[in-house]
Order: sequence, then structure tokens, then C-alpha cells
Amino acid sequence: MSAMKCHSADLKHAMFLLVDLCGITACVTGLNAPEHWKLFLFAIGPLITSIGVSSQIATLKEASGRRTEELTKHLDQAGIVDIFPSRRQSSSALAEVQLAECSKSQCIDLLGVAFRREFDPSDETTEAFRQLLYEPTKFLRVSLLDPECHAAREREEIEYGNATIDDIAHTLSNGLIVCAAARLRRLEDRTACLDLADGQTRQAILKSLNFQVHIYDSVPVAQVIRFDSSLFCEQYHIGRPEIVPVGGCIGKYMPVTQYRKDSMGYRFMESHFENLWQRSTDITPVLIGHALEMLSKADSRR
Repeated sequence: MSAMKCHSADLKHAMFLLVDLCGITACVTGLNAPEHWKLFLFAIGPLITSIGVSSQIATLKEASGRRTEELTKHLDQAGIVDIFPSRRQSSSALAEVQLAECSKSQCIDLLGVAFRREFDPSDETTEAFRQLLYEPTKFLRVSLLDPECHAAREREEIEYGNATIDDIAHTLSNGLIVCAAARLRRLEDRTACLDLADGQTRQAILKSLNFQVHIYDSVPVAQVIRFDSSLFCEQYHIGRPEIVPVGGCIGKYMPVTQYRKDSMGYRFMESHFENLWQRSTDITPVLIGHALEMLSKADSRR
């Protein structure tokens, strides 16, 4: 079928060239033709040439339209909603789509290296997204690279001095603690009695935060942001091409693919998250403990 299409396209191309040649020949012949033929040839030559050129342009547009339809069909079959060139190039458009997905989701999973911008309380560009992550009615799971593991040190070495480990540590010691504290604040009517609660009641109250954090120690292979109806995935790598400056982050350069929930891509990356989650270390109690201390100190200053 492909060979037949190529043969048909070659025949059309040859035909258009022949029509163009006839038009050009008519114009050239008119230069030396008798006067009564000259006007005719000068009129018909450009007309024939324009027909050939116009037909070729129309055929190219038709072929381009078919290719666009095929590409759209392939993307739909793969369950791909959208493809963003990269987090670096499409930060605003990507943030807008993810914010919309987050606002209507009850469960949110984040798998990556550091997520510093997403959880940094001083980053105004992610404020709207962060406020949604602070909502205790949304079940939030975060999986970060262990800053003390070999994979974290290897990534920092490849980036020649980029603050990979510092970024992870900042999220763990600041961003995620602030997130837990914000969720506690929004459950203030329940957390006020934590000190007086028995162990079982205390666990029930803390469980209502819907907040869990793990750290993993394997080489990162993808950033995954999963919402109820779609999933965003960016491939990670351990190479540093020349386009990345010394000391620059090797992330944010690869395309970000958005998958529908019913797609194979969504299911595979969801399974990847779950598999890694089961083999990682739960540090949720430690972070919540720090968050409670933060709130206690803030209350004592009032």
C-alpha cells in the first residue's frame, strides 16, 4: 500500500512538471512566433504554468492534511492528550493545564527528583498550584529522590555542581513541612485536640491529612504527575549534552506527554509509581512531627 501511494505521488509530480514545462515552452515559443500567435502564446503559457503550480500546491496541502489526520489518529490511539516541547519551553502552558487538572482531582501523585519550585513557599509562580496541594481533602502522595543516596550524588556530579541535593533537602526540610502544616491548619478544629487524644484517635486525625511522603534511592527514570483524569510524564536521563551549561539542571529539556486515564501510557506510569512507592521509605511521620512543631512555635508567639 505504501509503495502504491509513493508511485501515485511520483506520477502526479511528473504530470505537474509536464504541465509547467508546457506553459514555459509556450511562453518561450511566443518570443519568436508571428504576431498573431504571440499574443495567444503569451496568454496561454502563464495560464498553463499557473494551473500546474496551483495543482501541485493543492496536492501538497492535501498530503499535509492527510498526514495531520494520521498523526492525530495515532496520538488518539496512544491515549495522548497533548505533548509539550519541554518544561523549560512550555512552563506557562504546562502549568496552566496542570493547575486545571489539579483543581478537579481528588488524588494527586508526584514522583520526581526534588519538586523544589512546586513546594517552595517563596515561589510566586507556583502559588496557585501549591494552594491546591495544601487542601487536606485532596489525597497527596509525594515520592522524592533520597538526597543521601548514590543516585543523588551521581546526578549532581553529572550536572557539574548543580544544587540537586540541596534542592531535595530544601523540599524535605521546608516545602513539604510547610505543606503538612498548611493541611493541619485547615483541619484546625480537629488538630487542636491532638495533644489530648489517645494513640488511636491521634492516628485517625493525622490520617485525615491525606498526606504521604516517601523517598527512593534508585536512579530516577521519569517525572510523573498523576491526576484523576490524566497523567504527565517526562523522561529522565543521566547524560548531559553540550546544550546544558556546566552547573545546569539536566531536567526540563525533554518533552512532557499528557496521557488520558484510559491509555496504556497512563497505566504503565501509574504502575511504575506504585512499584517504586512500595520499595521506598516512608518519612511521613517525621515531616508531620516537624509540621506540628512549626505550628506550636507559631502559636506560642501569638
